[in-house]
Amino acid sequence: ESGKTRSVYYTPAHPYTRALLASIPRTGKSGQSLYVIQGAPPDNTKRLPGCPFAPRCRYVADPCERSVPRIQRIAPERFSACLRVQDGSLQIEPIGEESS
Repeated sequence: ESGKTRSVYYTPAHPYTRALLASIPRTGKSGQSLYVIQGAPPDNTKRLPGCPFAPRCRYVADPCERSVPRIQRIAPERFSACLRVQDGSLQIEPIGEESS
C-alpha cells in the first residue's frame, strides 16, 4: 500500500497495513494485550499462488488464494495490492482519530 502518510496511517486500505498499525503498542493502555498477526511470514524461497498475506489475513476470500494482487490505484494518490480492496468488497474505514 502507498499514499500520503496521513491517509495511509488513518485510513489504511490493505489488511496487512491495518494489522501492522493495530500491533503498535499504545501508551496509556497498560494491562491490555498487544495485537498479534497470526501465522508466520511467507517463505520467500517458495513462490505460492495467491496473495502472500492470504494465509494470515482475516479478510481472505477465495480469489486471494489463487491470484497474486498487483498494486493498483484505489483512490486519488492511494495504491494497494489487495484484491478485495480493488474490487470494492473490502471497504476502507478510518481506524484512528486524525488530529491536525
